[in-house]
Amino acid sequence: MDSVLALVREMTHAGIEPTESTYFAVMLVCRNNPNVGVARAMDVYEAMVANSVNGTCFFGYFYFRMSN
Repeated sequence: MDSVLALVREMTHAGIEPTESTYFAVMLVCRNNPNVGVARAMDVYEAMVANSVNGTCFFGYFYFRMSN
C-alpha cells in the first residue's frame, strides 16, 4: 500500500495530476485491505477533495462511511 501512495505522490510531484479514477482505485485498495482499512481510504478521499479533483466520486465517501 505504501508503494501505491508513493506512486500517487510521485505523479503529483512530476506535475501529473491524479484523476478521480486514480483516487477511487486507491480508496478501493485501502478499503479492501484489512491491514490498511477504511480510515486510510477516507484520508485519500479528503486528499482528493483538497486537490480539487472534480468528479462523481462523492458517492464513494458515503460508501466508505457506511462501511464503518
